[in-house]
Amino acid sequence: MSSTFGFPAIPSYSSTKGAINALTRQVAFDYGSKGIRSNAIQVGFVANGDVSAMLAAHPTVGEAFRTMTLTRAGIAEDVSNAALYLASDESKFVTGVVLPVDGGLAIQSVMPDFSRIFSAS
Repeated sequence: MSSTFGFPAIPSYSSTKGAINALTRQVAFDYGSKGIRSNAIQVGFVANGDVSAMLAAHPTVGEAFRTMTLTRAGIAEDVSNAALYLASDESKFVTGVVLPVDGGLAIQSVMPDFSRIFSAS
């Protein structure tokens, strides 16, 4: 997710993740004519069951999970299923894609809900 959004105090991490996205597209462009596909998976928050349950019970983190589009952290199988799809013939016409596996995190706005503000006036 840090390739899409800035996070405090980790500019080298975020810019490196962004470079992976650019490299994915460039490799797809350069080698597609040779039948080589290049795709990447942009992973959101993933935790195993024990850690996920512990974090969900935390007041701040739990509230963040509940406001996520799919209301939970991902699990390893969510990511592995995406990888299996991209590696399979089912995706033979897919290249240059950075596939978000993030429970909808990338589609959420960090802006406040202005509809509540404007409906009150």
